Amino acid sequence: MTTSTDAHRAAVDVVGDFLDAVAGANLERALALLAGDVTVHEPESLPYGGDHRGPDAFAAMLGQIAGAYRVRLDGHELHDAGDVVVAHVRCRMTSRTTGRELDVPIIELYRVRDGRILALDAFPKDTAAMLALHTAAG
Repeated sequence: MTTSTDAHRAAVDVVGDFLDAVAGANLERALALLAGDVTVHEPESLPYGGDHRGPDAFAAMLGQIAGAYRVRLDGHELHDAGDVVVAHVRCRMTSRTTGRELDVPIIELYRVRDGRILALDAFPKDTAAMLALHTAAG
């Protein structure tokens, strides 16, 4: 019998594996951890913002991010919050336009079903600072 605690621990492990795959640029592994009907929600104000449905849309979104920034994930902390896994991700972004850098803490909420990520909601600490990376005076 699988207990609720076991299911929560398994969900935390899936999210950890996913973030490790993304940090290691292992797109194949990251996509394999997404449910076929995954929805990724990014802030509308960002160039890649909006809802991205399905693994292919997630991959396309990563392509948009890579076009705007060089991104390095500097680690994460994961927290079991019952029906969701909360990730505190430390991220360093460098604008491909200006070369300027920004450390961006991001809170992400994950919903996991049957060992796959069903939903991801991303909340960067400062979207205005992320956008300002692209301007010369920012």
